Amino acid sequence: MDNRTNRTNREMKPLRCLQVNLQHKRAATNNLIQMMSENQIDLAFVQEPYNIRNNLAGIPKSLRTYESGNGRERSALLVNNKELDQSFIYSPTDALFGSLLPNSATHTPRRT
Repeated sequence: MDNRTNRTNREMKPLRCLQVNLQHKRAATNNLIQMMSENQIDLAFVQEPYNIRNNLAGIPKSLRTYESGNGRERSALLVNNKELDQSFIYSPTDALFGSLLPNSATHTPRRT
């Protein structure tokens, strides 16, 4: 059975999502990480993430990250739910994420 069939045959909890603009600030990043942990946020859609030398910074390894921006990262998706996987997030038949994520041909996911 593939992942899509598994997802439709089991009851999924509602996703808890958050959208935030961090304005490239370390303190805002720290607050986001704390909020995601305390409130069990599954996905965070981040604009202007904190960067050091053109790399995302301040994000714990426990979160999966997907970035875009050609050099200095302009946006990122932080995944805090082990039930979600990359194939689910990038599934072209999944209308929710297909409309929220940029085209994977120009935006390469990176795990940090």
